[in-house]
Amino acid sequence: MSSARTIVLLILAVALPACLAMPRFIKDDLSVQGIQTQPDFCGDSECPPFKLVKETDNYEVRTYDEEKWVITNVTDSFYTVAYPKATTRLLKYFKGQNDKGTHLNITTPTVSYLELDDDRKGTKKAYTFGWFISRHIEEIPKPTDPELEIVTYPETTRYVRVFGGYASEGNIVEQAVALQDVLSKEGKSFEPKGLLAAVYDAPQKLLNRHNEVHLFATGNDALVSA
Repeated sequence: MSSARTIVLLILAVALPACLAMPRFIKDDLSVQGIQTQPDFCGDSECPPFKLVKETDNYEVRTYDEEKWVITNVTDSFYTVAYPKATTRLLKYFKGQNDKGTHLNITTPTVSYLELDDDRKGTKKAYTFGWFISRHIEEIPKPTDPELEIVTYPETTRYVRVFGGYASEGNIVEQAVALQDVLSKEGKSFEPKGLLAAVYDAPQKLLNRHNEVHLFATGNDALVSA
């Protein structure tokens, strides 16, 4: 074996484990340069890019850039009833029910906006569901379904708590309240009513499911940068 090849192998032996052990916020920085892909929990689908600012035992702080979404509103007595109604509408749009007849790659997660009741034991029965529209789409097709709308969500800083299993209104509220309580004890500022629930996995996936609740940082806490 040549001395040059030996040196290369030694460099790889030292550098590769270090790269694999890099914290996700460093990987996310590299993803901007095209070096690192999106988080593993997005699976094979594209998901909104974010920058991980801070990670604790109870939550993450992330910043999200301005993004385009297709959304729909559903009013129902149960989140689990509203969810399939909304995703059916969204799926039709991505499968070509738009003014260009364009088929788009389905993105993840399915995000829903909910508002907590005053007693924090449930939510108001009005939901907004949405799917992220890839940045690679230059001309976004318009929905032909009047119950769908293309919107631009601004840059935000969010507190994110991860949980497993199948998302329901019960465990979404439980996780959101737990996150609120932790943030309140730490003196963090956040939107007290509205929240996002993010479901990353298809219904047929039974194990290792990834869900999140997002609370919007407000005041000075919304100005966090990496």
